[in-house]
Parts: sequence; C-alpha cells; structure tokens
Amino acid sequence: MSFTRRQILTGLAGLGVVGLAGSGARYWLGRPADITTHDYELIAAPLDVELVPGHVTPAWAYGGQAPGLELRGRQGDWLRVRFINNLPEPTTIHWHGIRLPLEMDGVPYVSQLPVLPGELFDYRFQLHDAGSFWYHPHTSSAAQLGRGLVGPLIVEEREPSGFRHERTLNLKSWHVDKRGAFTEFSVPREAARGGTPGVLSTVNGTHAPTLDLPAGQVVRLRLLNLDNTLTYRLNLPDSEARIYALDGHPIAPMPLGKEYWLGPGMRIDLALKVPEAGTELSLRNGPLRLATLRSVAHDDVAGDWPPALPANPVAEPDLQRAETLRFNFEWAGTLSTDAAQGGAYTFWQINGEA
Repeated sequence: MSFTRRQILTGLAGLGVVGLAGSGARYWLGRPADITTHDYELIAAPLDVELVPGHVTPAWAYGGQAPGLELRGRQGDWLRVRFINNLPEPTTIHWHGIRLPLEMDGVPYVSQLPVLPGELFDYRFQLHDAGSFWYHPHTSSAAQLGRGLVGPLIVEEREPSGFRHERTLNLKSWHVDKRGAFTEFSVPREAARGGTPGVLSTVNGTHAPTLDLPAGQVVRLRLLNLDNTLTYRLNLPDSEARIYALDGHPIAPMPLGKEYWLGPGMRIDLALKVPEAGTELSLRNGPLRLATLRSVAHDDVAGDWPPALPANPVAEPDLQRAETLRFNFEWAGTLSTDAAQGGAYTFWQINGEA
C-alpha cells in the first residue's frame, strides 16, 4: 500500500491533527490545557559521548544523553511529550510495548509523517498499563538506534508497589571500533542470521559500571534490552533474585534461576535481595560481565519480598473462538534486482514472500 502526501495529510486531519500553513511545521497536535506533572519536551540531537576512554563518538541522543532521558508517568495518567527533531534527517518516536492509539505509534507513513529536521510533533496518550517500556525511532531503525536513539519509559503503578528502592538498567551494545568511531550497523552476512550485534556493552551508557545498592534491601531492577538484534543471557551468580514482571506486565514472582534469555526490545523486572555491605555481585551476559552491583551500608531495617505486582487491565483472549493463522518464517538470503530497492538484500520471507 502506498500513500500520497495529500492522502496522509487528509488522514491525519481526520485524526484531529491541525496543519499550520507557513508555521514551519506540517502538522501539530494541540498542547493540552490541563498540563500535568508528566509533561516532557524531548529533543533529539547529535551529542558527542565518550564510550571508549579518551575518544569521542558522534552519537545521537534524546534529551542530551544516550541512552535517552528516562520518561516517567503513573498508570491512568496521560503522557504528553513534545518531540523536537534537531537531527540532520527525518525521524519519529515509537513507544515500544505501550497500548496506545495508532496515530501516536510513531510508524512513518502508517501512523504519521516523519518529523523533518527542525520540526516538532506532540505525542499524547493515556498510560493504561504499569511497567517498564521504552521508546525509539522507526525511521532507518538500525542506524538511528545504533547511534543512540533509545530511551526508557517507566509507568509507575497506580498504588504503591511495595518496592522502596529501584534502579533502571538500560542495556545497549554499541557498533564502535577501538577509537570510538561507528562501524557498520548492519552487515549482510550477520543480518541474514541473528542480526549485527555491537561490540561494546554498556549499562546506562557506561561500559562495565559499578552500581551501588542499599545493603539488606530488596531492590527492583528494571532491565531493558535496548538493542535491536542482541539477545542477552542474563544471570546474577550467587544472588537471591526473583522475576516480578516480563515485557511490562506482572507475573507471579518466580526465581531468576541460572539465566534468562532477554531478546531484543524485551524487559524484565527483577527483585534483588541485596546482601550485606561490602559484597559485590556480577550482572552478566553469559560469562561476560555487564556491571558490578556493590552493596553499601544502609540505615533502614532489612526489607522483605514485596507481594506480586497488580495485574494490568489487559483483556484475556477467548482462545476457544480464536482463528488459527499459519506463518512460516524463512531465510531467503537473496540480492534483489529491483532497481527501486537499489539492489538491496532480502533476508527473510513470510509464507514465501519477502
């Protein structure tokens, strides 16, 4: 399906989008009159970061940091984000895992036009579900995510969760060389298999950091896989850890076990019982250390495991009346001769079609 500019503008107007001729923006969603405490102005712009000590990497960032600014709201509230694009190319924001109207979903030419350099777009939607989510572009995704355009979106429970302490841990691997310069974000041979992983692992933008946690407390660790290809084999040897939520939705608490495979874009909420002061735990991806969790003295009395998190208001599917559809996902691995695709590689097909 293809769209003309007129069709897209007409469709967006039908969704309540007002075009401002001559204003420098082709579309603009009106800023609400009832401003809440969860309003953000989020700017995407180039930012030099030091991923490799002594070297500068020309990243792209949300809110002046990479990974981006942590956005927070409370379940049931409306999230209103004015997005400003100060990048040299078009982009959008997709709100990963959030239930929201199509026109707020950030998919170019499906739910909105790309936001051009110098333009703005107001995202506005209600936060129905509490949990750990994230945001990123859906325009030139491999390159824009690879340059750093990822960020966490945390929706707090409507009532207190029982956790007195929490940390958000953004997991991201970077495609950089030993001097901090970007390498290819997608290599055909690797893309045809499991994707092209980065080589430098970071937690909250730092390689192998040491993070202090309060001794004797049960801490909620929100771990977000902000990679678009890499699967993490998360493990915390010699620790007491339980899983409380997966991909933004609560589950009955269960032990973390030996390891958990966290795929691209997935999230996991762990409850970690922090050991006595002076102890160090290693958060790992398989055998590789992602971060050191260091226990520091804390004045509060030791905490106990909180109860299970309240379920989100998601309707249960009626499986007895469900229709069955068959999808065969297969590797194609061919080079397109279509001039319109510029001889691009085709890696995957569904039911025989790429």
